[in-house]
Amino acid sequence: IEVCVAEWTTGTRIEMHFYKECYAAVFESYHKMLIKFDKGTKHADILPKICKRLLRHACHHANVPEDPIRVGGTSDNFLTDDFAAAAAEWDGHVESDDEY
Repeated sequence: IEVCVAEWTTGTRIEMHFYKECYAAVFESYHKMLIKFDKGTKHADILPKICKRLLRHACHHANVPEDPIRVGGTSDNFLTDDFAAAAAEWDGHVESDDEY
């Protein structure tokens, strides 16, 4: 999130590279704050409600169902041929950090 905010600071996106070494301390800091917040507000169940709300918004904006199993997205929908085709597509594929 820090990198995304930094990319848009000027109002126009300027691509930045993410290096876990640079942001590990930031992540740890946020993670510790979330743990403290969750413990301090456990009685009100606030953090799980925030997480569910974020998930609903993310699914809505990504145009994916919130509950893929409810709408038929179970593993039963995949056939052995589907797995073989996926494996063949990725066979020999080389990913780079710049790909996405």
